[in-house]
Amino acid sequence: AGTAFFTDITPVGGDFLVALFAIPILFRMFKQNKIDRFIGDMSYGIYLAHWPIITILLHTGFAKGPASFAITALGSLLCAMAIYFLLEKPLNAFRHRFRSVAAPA
Repeated sequence: AGTAFFTDITPVGGDFLVALFAIPILFRMFKQNKIDRFIGDMSYGIYLAHWPIITILLHTGFAKGPASFAITALGSLLCAMAIYFLLEKPLNAFRHRFRSVAAPA
């Protein structure tokens, strides 16, 4: 009865160990990948934008059917791009410029 527990969790433990060792390697492999960098840059904006878009679709009645997923995904990506290029990127440039001027050499 005691060994059943270990045989039940061994596949999960093995998967965890593979992931534990594979994740740092994958991060190094894709560090310079442009698509991966773009997804990373857009991820926070997508996180911020998806919920208001879903809420708007629900309140307007457009949240029915498979098209609502496409509208949410596309709308979230477009909003994320606007957030990144109009706010995040300029503010980061300003912050770095301000920090380099304020910091002693």
